[in-house]
Amino acid sequence: MTIAAYSIYPQRPARGPRHKKPEISNLRYQIEAVPRKRGAVLLEVVVAMAIFFGCATIILGGLRNSIAAWESVKLESQAADLAISLVSEIQMGIREPASDGPRAYDAPLADWTWQVVVSPPAGLNQDLSLESQLIQVDAIVTHSPTGYARRQTVILPGASEEETAAVSSTGGGQ
Repeated sequence: MTIAAYSIYPQRPARGPRHKKPEISNLRYQIEAVPRKRGAVLLEVVVAMAIFFGCATIILGGLRNSIAAWESVKLESQAADLAISLVSEIQMGIREPASDGPRAYDAPLADWTWQVVVSPPAGLNQDLSLESQLIQVDAIVTHSPTGYARRQTVILPGASEEETAAVSSTGGGQ
């Protein structure tokens, strides 16, 4: 066999006495000399699965925490909206600034209760004449299934004695 001078590919060596088929008696020794690839492949699969399940556990744990945080924020924002709406109704005169409740909301908000607590303002001992003209209104909104409560407190001008007498003499109000 001749090799051309311009060939870049190696040629196969000629089969000679060194490359004869093994005999049956030598086959046992040759099998033991071959590295076992089945065990290495199995180990690679086990390591890959362990890495996959570890990553999946971390991702699912983070997803669970984010869903719980989202539900908490949703609950807090709904409670804040309901409490501010209750205080706004009192400020606009739709509701009387009087202690009331706890009462349940209507159908879509059946899990929520509200309560209004009216009291003299706490901590305004500087001017007694000003303190007698102000009232502290606490709007308390509670989510019954979770027990979450939101308190919105405002200080409003109280009704003067003339306004109170006029309302009672006319026999009503709103």
